[in-house]
Amino acid sequence: MEISESVDWELNARIVQRPAGCRIPLTAFQSRIWRGWLDRKDRPAVMRVCASSSLISGKLNPTLLQACIEFVLGRHEALRTRIAFSDGTLVQHVDPPAAYQLQLTDLTCLSPSLAQEEARRMVQCFLDQELNPLTDPLFESRLWKLSDERFVFVIAMEHSFADGISYGILNREIWELYYQGVRERLPLSMEPLLAQFGDYAVWQQRTCSAWRRAHESYWRQHLEGVRCLKMPPDAEFDERAVPVVATIPFGGSLTKTIRTAARHLGTLPSMMILAIYTIVLARWCARADLLITYVAHGRYRRPELQNMVGFIANLLHLRVILARRDTFRELVMQVQLELSRAMEHLDYDRVPDFISDCSSEAFFNWQSTTSTRREVDHHFISECMLVPAWAQALKGGPADQKLVILPFHARWSGFTKFSPIFYDTPEDIYLAVTYTAQVLSPVTIARFGAALKEVAAQVSENPLTRIENISINL
Repeated sequence: MEISESVDWELNARIVQRPAGCRIPLTAFQSRIWRGWLDRKDRPAVMRVCASSSLISGKLNPTLLQACIEFVLGRHEALRTRIAFSDGTLVQHVDPPAAYQLQLTDLTCLSPSLAQEEARRMVQCFLDQELNPLTDPLFESRLWKLSDERFVFVIAMEHSFADGISYGILNREIWELYYQGVRERLPLSMEPLLAQFGDYAVWQQRTCSAWRRAHESYWRQHLEGVRCLKMPPDAEFDERAVPVVATIPFGGSLTKTIRTAARHLGTLPSMMILAIYTIVLARWCARADLLITYVAHGRYRRPELQNMVGFIANLLHLRVILARRDTFRELVMQVQLELSRAMEHLDYDRVPDFISDCSSEAFFNWQSTTSTRREVDHHFISECMLVPAWAQALKGGPADQKLVILPFHARWSGFTKFSPIFYDTPEDIYLAVTYTAQVLSPVTIARFGAALKEVAAQVSENPLTRIENISINL
């Protein structure tokens, strides 16, 4: 069943459950990803790269954990969705709920150190498995038993069906259900969802015309003449190259200075870092008119999306023009205004459908575990031991049980050569850069990180410093 193409939903229409039997389209983001993948003769490997890996200390009931996973699989359609063809058109196909078997690997025959090392190796092998998105399940989980009171638990999903917030939702619900089962031993239950990811995809498709009438002219005018920003490589880009991760801490002292300066400027640390990042990019790329892709969680003002698993994240297109005589404070005001305008014209990932040259390699992705604002929880691919907000927020677990993130490297194909993520934690701000060493050298990445800290120190000390007077050693 298809919704008539003559139906044109209003942009502010609430996301509701789609009619039974309704064909589920791909979202705009999925359509670009999978059509491009199918069009290639040398199709790159597809992997479950959006993942969370937890080290669990304390007693654990694998049977109850399996029941919790089965419950959330039934609760969230995105976890049971595959790409399929319907009359020659790519669509989302949702499999019916079914019994789930959690694969448990027992490593208790090994010494504690060897067991943990073997678990790390097996986690990485699991994440590196290649998938066929037309036939294979795109969600999986694994459990490794290191000892009677030490386990490694991993959940992983193909990224076009889950964003960072989805993993916060998924982990929170699994462990809330688990602790509910431990305390009450009752049938597992949760408040029903307002909508599913398939409902979001239908809503996105049916409100496209209304959105374009309201916002297309703004984006065409705002991005007119802007050139896609390309990072200057050290060597030719090779999509088959294996990505690596470099973690660059700003340091506790500098982080404190940045936060103090942000308060004095009446802004957030994320806006401070975005302005600093813009200055370094401008020098690195020798450009003053920059297009920056800001990763936003996309769930604003939509209660139907707050507890939904699915790729709802949006890529906002920020155009920042650096004037040499402007002060750093004026630059912060400019990036804040750019973000505010982008939010007013929030595109739900539609802009690339009619402005093809708006895909910038300059990403800005800010992940916070310190803010009380609704910000994205994300899996951690750096070598830092960071505990995300979903683990910190769980209050109902046994006192002797502890969840800690086990770091690992996520690898995927079609990878951009430079992908930075800033992590705001209580102790420090970290930059985790995933890059291909065959394209950008470790020395280049280290210099980029050092330049960020160099600029941060100058502008935090004196926000009235003019852009032309900021010294950068790149």
